[in-house]
Amino acid sequence: MLVATFGPTTAWQGKTIDHDGAGFVLQDHGSIDAAGVLDYDRQGHLQWVSEETFATIALQAGVPVTVV
Repeated sequence: MLVATFGPTTAWQGKTIDHDGAGFVLQDHGSIDAAGVLDYDRQGHLQWVSEETFATIALQAGVPVTVV
């Protein structure tokens, strides 16, 4: 399931991060944990499928969030 796509702020534009049921997979690079996904977000590189998806991953990484 697609969770985020890299946007135009990086050379990885168009690459995806998917959830495969067991964890997250960065296209062409392999496994990544929830904290790693959020690191890319903090750099401003990700375009999320939805705010709920972001919130779910943030909670998995131990970061409390509020979805409005």
